[in-house]
Amino acid sequence: MRHVKSYTLVPISQGGGVIPRDSEPTRRRLIATAERLFAERGIGAVSMREINVAAEQHNASALHYHFGSREGLLQAVLSQHVDAIRDRRLALLAELRAEGVPDLRTATRVLVEPPAEPLRAGRSGRAFLRILPQVLTDPTIGGDLVHVLFDQARQDGYELLTPYLSWLPTPVLRERIDIAQLQATHAVAARAHVTDQSGTAPSAASHALFVATLCDMFVGSVTGPVSAETIEALAAAEAEGATGTFAELTEAGGRKKRKEQDVA
Repeated sequence: MRHVKSYTLVPISQGGGVIPRDSEPTRRRLIATAERLFAERGIGAVSMREINVAAEQHNASALHYHFGSREGLLQAVLSQHVDAIRDRRLALLAELRAEGVPDLRTATRVLVEPPAEPLRAGRSGRAFLRILPQVLTDPTIGGDLVHVLFDQARQDGYELLTPYLSWLPTPVLRERIDIAQLQATHAVAARAHVTDQSGTAPSAASHALFVATLCDMFVGSVTGPVSAETIEALAAAEAEGATGTFAELTEAGGRKKRKEQDVA
């Protein structure tokens, strides 16, 4: 019996044309193309039309059909690796809870090791890592996607650290952890970039050394002494009613974007 391919009609307002129902290969090609271009040139510098053309799609409605919007496409790009990071973090949390967490350095592994895993996932994983800092630091790009990245497993990782850092004022503790996490994210993104540029994937031993160094640096960042200047600045910020931490600013940016979207 001869196979007859079925099609979906797309309204003219969305670009018109027909798209095969069995179009999963097209969807994968669009994701791979967007991933590569976002990593190489930056999310804001790439248009939907450019992605369509680079993916060799003649139907202008293909991206809208598969993803609905630019944010939907970006979420599809991120979701390829976010789930794997979460699963690795959950496995590490279970392991440490079963064996115990003897020190801060061990607890730090939950926040540092899983986000570095995509370095070992080939070109797609490295592209994800180069895209990630853009999403985390620009609420006009990431918006609600940041909440997808900051899941409960990540929060559980934070809570493993806090017993060892209870001597820090809470706003300082939160700011240090966020900054240390962001530094690690950018370091991993930079390693992904230089790996792509070199054309040579580092060995397992080299990867282990890099991740271990990141953990050491994370511990150093959060355990440094709190200066008198920091205490004075904290008191002044709290007197104004807001400390303006990285987390607060990121959340404010997300709220601003959602409000603008509601008005539009």
